[in-house]
Amino acid sequence: MDPHPNNPGSPPYTEPHDWITGYLTVHSMSKPSYRVAFALWIIIAAFFLIGTVVHLTGTSKPFWFAHWSKWALRRRTWRKHAGKKEAEKTGKPHRQPTPLPSNSQLLSLGFIFILSMILCFVGPDYIAPRRPAGIPDGPAPPSTLQNREVDHKQIAEYVAYYTINKSWWTVAGRTGNIAFALFPLCILFALKAAPFALFALPYTTQFSFDKLSTLHRWVGRLIYFITSIHVLSWSIQLATTKNPVTNRTTYIYAWLYPPFVWGWAAFVPFTLLIASSFRFFRYNFYETFYALHVFLVPITLFTAGMHHPSVGWWCWSALIIWVAERAWRGTWWFWVNGIFKRQIPNAPPREKSLSHMSRKSSISSLGLKGTANLDTISEYTDYEAPLLRKHSRVPTRVESLMSPPSTYVPPPGYALAELMPGKTIRLTVLTPACRPWAPGQHFLLSIPSINKYTSHPFTVGSICDQESSNPAGRVLIFFIRAKAGWTKTLWDTTVALGARDKFHCDGEEPPQGTYPPERGVLLRTFVEGPFGSVARTDWIEYSSVLLVAGGSGVSFALSVLVYLCLCLSGRASKYLGGQAKPFSRVSRVRFVWLAREFSHISWCASIVRRCMALVPGSALQVDIFVTNVPKDKKPTTPAAPGTEGTKPPRLSWTPSKSPVSLNPTGAAPSMEDVSLEAGSRGPGHLAPPEERRPRPVSISSFSDDHNSLLMPNPHEGGPGRYGDGGLKGKDYDYEMGMDGQNGQFQEDSTYDVLDYTHFNGDLDAEVVPAEESFSRRLRQEGALRRKLTRKMTMGMGMGMEAGGHQDQESLWADLGQQVASPTLIATPGPGEYFTPPNSSHGHKGEHAQTMHEGADEDTMGRDARRSSIPPYLQKYAELGKRDATKSSRAQRLERTSMSSIRDNIMDVSAVQAMLPKTGKGARGEEVALQFNDEEVEDMLAMTEYAWPGRPMLDKLLREEVKLAKGPLVVACCGPTQLSASIRKIVAAQIDPVKIKAGDQTGYISCVTEEFEY
Repeated sequence: MDPHPNNPGSPPYTEPHDWITGYLTVHSMSKPSYRVAFALWIIIAAFFLIGTVVHLTGTSKPFWFAHWSKWALRRRTWRKHAGKKEAEKTGKPHRQPTPLPSNSQLLSLGFIFILSMILCFVGPDYIAPRRPAGIPDGPAPPSTLQNREVDHKQIAEYVAYYTINKSWWTVAGRTGNIAFALFPLCILFALKAAPFALFALPYTTQFSFDKLSTLHRWVGRLIYFITSIHVLSWSIQLATTKNPVTNRTTYIYAWLYPPFVWGWAAFVPFTLLIASSFRFFRYNFYETFYALHVFLVPITLFTAGMHHPSVGWWCWSALIIWVAERAWRGTWWFWVNGIFKRQIPNAPPREKSLSHMSRKSSISSLGLKGTANLDTISEYTDYEAPLLRKHSRVPTRVESLMSPPSTYVPPPGYALAELMPGKTIRLTVLTPACRPWAPGQHFLLSIPSINKYTSHPFTVGSICDQESSNPAGRVLIFFIRAKAGWTKTLWDTTVALGARDKFHCDGEEPPQGTYPPERGVLLRTFVEGPFGSVARTDWIEYSSVLLVAGGSGVSFALSVLVYLCLCLSGRASKYLGGQAKPFSRVSRVRFVWLAREFSHISWCASIVRRCMALVPGSALQVDIFVTNVPKDKKPTTPAAPGTEGTKPPRLSWTPSKSPVSLNPTGAAPSMEDVSLEAGSRGPGHLAPPEERRPRPVSISSFSDDHNSLLMPNPHEGGPGRYGDGGLKGKDYDYEMGMDGQNGQFQEDSTYDVLDYTHFNGDLDAEVVPAEESFSRRLRQEGALRRKLTRKMTMGMGMGMEAGGHQDQESLWADLGQQVASPTLIATPGPGEYFTPPNSSHGHKGEHAQTMHEGADEDTMGRDARRSSIPPYLQKYAELGKRDATKSSRAQRLERTSMSSIRDNIMDVSAVQAMLPKTGKGARGEEVALQFNDEEVEDMLAMTEYAWPGRPMLDKLLREEVKLAKGPLVVACCGPTQLSASIRKIVAAQIDPVKIKAGDQTGYISCVTEEFEY
């Protein structure tokens, strides 16, 4: 008889329940065998500390870290063309390629998997426990406990006090132990709110759920895989052994043992939990997936803890953390949304409610135009934000930089939903209380009129100005594209209310005294957040920032753009949601947006235009690429040899119709200080020459730099709207080029253009014909404005060479009456110009500012006109100087040509007359888009920055690397394929050799906003 059998004997009880209790007690793992679970957490904690140290070192990384980054950044996709073919064949919405985790995530998952497998199977399973006093050596005699009740003290005589290498029951016990130990890790990966989300704490790795969601899902699946081995091994063990008294299989008696039943009670809901978490179910039935998750997680953890109480504390700790984090989030949710103490507007009582009245009747009864400025809002709103600074240096009567001009601020607890082109809704939310957020973070939105029980994540497109003295400084702005499900219902509801001329839902009457908006509808909205790993990025530690956005991902880029522009203008970052730093190192920002239609420019034209007005032109470059180019254009005929230099590039500045008014008090500008005053015009508002932005490419060839950035698309010749991708055009705006020189990485052109602008579910085939026509007209507008700018540049050169100062002044004054500049420079008071801080040394002080004094307004106007050509455009002006000897007749013809272009440029009234209707709602309703005059003017001005086609992102990044004076960060938010391409391009540009030589321009950080809930 083997003295150390793999299957120790069991007490021979005659009562079935007593026998199975003794059997399973004897076949339980010893306490020393639990060491593998502690080893797992010791190793995880060590790597966690390493990640924390790497994060806290900031941008100061050793050269070897660059090698790691080059590999770790990359993220691959597959089935790139399957989604396009399926959409063309079936008419279903476009689907993104299937994403794989990034290399760093794959490495983390591989490490956790291999470590778990080693701890599950390497070495002996059962470690010999310490023999208690009084227990004799060797196995207990078979008849010791015959016909006696269960006595655990005597059962100890049957326990194996020796090491067992492998057996079915030891494998089952060891895998179950590791599965239990992984539960807390899986839960920690899923948590969103500090302090319970340990990985999201600022002094640790500061990774939130958006970056850990992949790890959470796959660790959950790993736990299920290990649990399945546990279940299978125990099933084999129980099926192959029998009760010696009855000679029946042990599996039959196992159901009499309560912990065994608890085990199956845990495994069944765990199976449902895993099955509902796969991408297909999550994507198509998100509400059901979320409800099952919230319902099944605590059930699984509770029943698992009851299954094996001796190690159940792993499950109890995971459950306690999960419940505590939910309670913590719920507390903040109640506070932010004013559930316990709603702010009551202190408006005077009205004789009748507005709930039964239409929008026009409500506005008429109040004697309003339909929009309320912030003075009016503050009169009827009890505004108090406990977490915001109480002593603000920002004036109270201001307009929000992040909102459209003459903005309407909704009442606290409500959202203003406005219809935008592209079946998009701009949602402006004001919460009763405020939690500051970092640029680019996201929130969970719940709108009871759409769905009472679910919330959905959306990236915020605004920043939180803690120095603002009014609500506009803390409004949340979201751009939500209608797809299917929740977003489609939101669109249909907004369209239906607009068609009925209602400004709120039935049963959701806004607080008494609320002014009705002129356009859009008010919806009761609850907000939870902020969340997002982007808070770990210290933007102002970099010398250059490149923002790349695709489609509705522009929300992320807008938030970061406004934050950086305010920091460049002298504002303190710690009051704008950023990290507290004494000064900013940022000297250059580039904003690149890939949009599908020209009409989509309206989403953010006002915001971007004000950002361009807030900082010097050399510090900000804006490029918008529109990928849907009509198929009715013919390819460009190449220029004749020797004539390439006769076409100057577009000038990034024209005389301003709508100059910027900075804060007259002299304080540093804020989100709310930049207002574009319509009606101001003339040469007195020209830009100081040193403040216009340089072009990044060599100007010796006099060729438009965007021509070499645009990329042809040989894979887009399919039917319908999957057309030309920028290959075709009839003027110089549509020239294309490729660049793969010097052995550098050249971007892969095997793509579908929708992969860069459309998220899963975005509908491309439902573009309204009127909206498509509107987009074509905006495209023409941009081309006309660029052409006019070039001619004006040459005209300036002619005027300076020929001494024709008076003619040049008249030219600017004449054209300035109709042409609004996209780069609006401040219109200061007499003798005052805002000078940004020295970009090479950062912003020393929290609110740096400098004013030029001692000149009268007329002198300033003449000086600005005299030197109105920036240094980087002097070579372009030389073209005009060479033509200064032209006859007066030739010059008159040139002036006539410019006048003809000017006459074709649209004005605000023309655009207002042709605004298209939206897509139909659920019941066929159609509502015309509405914009105020300031928004239309912004839209027209920004068309000059909108180029048809798709950029060569690799070449674009190389330009920024050449211009960078230190570390560079690239931030991207867009569809899966765009994010994967940016990661690949950034990885190719990282240069460890430069870093080793002390040149920090070789290191490029990459921040991507990509997550799936």
